This record gives sequence, C-alpha cells and structure tokens, in this order.
Amino acid sequence: MFKRRALERIRLLCGCGAGMEAIAPALCEALHDLIDTEANAVFWVDENGVPSGYHHDNAPAELKDFYVCNFEALFADPTQFSMIALLKTMEPSVGRVLGDAGMKWVLESNVHKYLCAPLGHYHALDMRIDHEGRGRAAFCFWRGESDPYTPDDVTILQEVQPLLQSAVAQVPHMVRWRGLSSRTAHFITDAAGRELRSIDAEADRTLAASHLLSQNVAAQPPLREAPGFAAQLSAMLATQEQAEMSVAVAGGRLLARATWSRIISAGEAASQMLVTIDRQVCTPVLVANYVAALPLTFLQKRIALFAILGGERSACEVEIGVGSEALKKHLRTIFECAGASQWSELALIEGELLEQERVALKAA
Repeated sequence: MFKRRALERIRLLCGCGAGMEAIAPALCEALHDLIDTEANAVFWVDENGVPSGYHHDNAPAELKDFYVCNFEALFADPTQFSMIALLKTMEPSVGRVLGDAGMKWVLESNVHKYLCAPLGHYHALDMRIDHEGRGRAAFCFWRGESDPYTPDDVTILQEVQPLLQSAVAQVPHMVRWRGLSSRTAHFITDAAGRELRSIDAEADRTLAASHLLSQNVAAQPPLREAPGFAAQLSAMLATQEQAEMSVAVAGGRLLARATWSRIISAGEAASQMLVTIDRQVCTPVLVANYVAALPLTFLQKRIALFAILGGERSACEVEIGVGSEALKKHLRTIFECAGASQWSELALIEGELLEQERVALKAA
C-alpha cells in the first residue's frame, strides 16, 4: 500500500507539466518511499548540457555549500564517479554502480570522500534519465554499509524511468507559476553584470537557498559576487529597456527582472543594473503533492487534481474518462477527504496551498 501510494505520487508529479526541476524535491521524497533509501540526490543539465541544478534531500547546509563552491574543481570530472559521469549515455541506465567494480568506482571518488563518507552513505544505486539522445538528469540513491541495493530495486526504478523521462521532456512554460517572496528582493551590479555592488537581505537569502550551480552563488550568505545570470541579463538589456529570465531551481524557479539604473559618480552619470528576483513555485506541483497524500483511489486523485486546478466539472468526464453517475459517487468521497461540499470549493484549495508555501518559505 505504501509503495503504491509512492508510485501514484510519482505519476501525478510527472504528469503535471512542470518539468524536472520543479518536482525534484517531491520526486526524491516519493522515490525514497518507493525503494526505501536513506538519502536521495538528483542533478540535471539544460538542453545544452550545462549543469543547471541539483537537490540532495538531507545534506546539511555546509556540505551543500562545499558542493556548490567546489563543483568544477572536485565534482565535475567525467572519469570519476560523479553526477556528471552518470549523465554519460552508457548502459545500463539504471544500476551502473552496482557490483564490485561500481562500488570501487564510488569509494575512490571525491564525491564519496568529501560528501558521502561524512553522511554515512555507502551503498549507491543510480538512474539516468535521457531525452533526445543525451543524459539530462541523474539520480543517486544512498544506503548505509549494512544495507546494499538489490536487482529488485533496479527493476522498480526501470519501471518508473519512463515517467521521469516524460517529466524531463516537458517544457514548463504553459503551467501556472506563482511568486513566494513576501517582499521585493534585489541586487545591483555594474553595467556588465559582473561586479556585485549591493544586495538586500531578502535577495541574499533567496539566492543562497536556491543552491545554484555554476552561478557564483554560495549556499550560505553573504553573496560576494554577482550571480552568473546577471551578465546574461546585461547582454539582454543591450537591445531592450527591460530584461527578464527564469533560472530553474529545485522546487521551482527564480524569476529575474533587470533594468538600468543611473548613478552620479565624480559629477558624471553612469549606468548600473538593478535586478529584482522572485522565488516562484509551480502550483500544479503543490496540488499534486496535496492530492497524492489523500486517501483516495488514483482515479479519484486525478479528478481532485483536475478540479483543484480550476477544471470545469462539465469537462471532467471527457478529460478524465469517467461517466456522470460514477463522477457523482467519486466526488462524494473527494469532498469528504478535502473538506469541501461542492466542486467550486475544490478550486479554493490551490490558493490555500500557495499561502501555506509562502508561510513555510518565510519561516525557513
């Protein structure tokens, strides 16, 4: 029963259209329950193969900071065991590190020396997610020395692999994104976006908590260098008055907006760049997590997800493939579990979940 619910959660998350980054933390939780791990990590690259982000579900802040700050120097060697190495399109795509040779590869790596050993990680199981002929995401699952992985664990991951591939293939532009920041976070750079001149506390905290790779952003404030994406915003401002871009992070994205700001220096006007950032979440992911935890059948969870995200009751029969009388019966159960009395009340849950997420982020 427990593993079935984990699989249903994975199906809901991978089907919500948000892409891999937005579902990464929730996906690690579900996979943890599916194959009983002590810790999970996921790493992904963009469509050009550039490292874009990672998530480790229980590493302390200082180890995440060490990983971010030393990624290129210690953890990007494609010949050593690393997330970069696991992204290479070699077979098998699940369980490459099982067996004596795989274990030796892991134990001799910087990943094990600096990250795994301090956390008590020993046995590893890996899974690569491909899209358009290249590795786009790599998962690594960890257990202690007395609890090795088995071929049965490999089989389970092979069964969910197609679901994860569908998530990687999604282009998350048509889903709903909502801001979480309680106030405007900003920083100022020189005109080229290279020199950090000032940053407020909200932006400092938001950037540090986003665990950005290859962006000159440490996982613990204070930030001392301009984030790498600032130079991209500056280049965009060369041809437009305002620039906007999104930066994928585990669990959502950062929306960055840039404009020119004028200052007077030595009696002359000079340009600098003002960048505001907002941590955003994909609300279908919040709803999928909520629905997955309800004591409903998978069909009822799909109906609840459709309704909470604002779908019309009249369209549900066609969208979900359920008859009118059956829908009435399912809705009685859904209303009871969700604390609602009618279809329109289900749509209010999305806003409630978003507010809960804002409160949690503020308290973190």
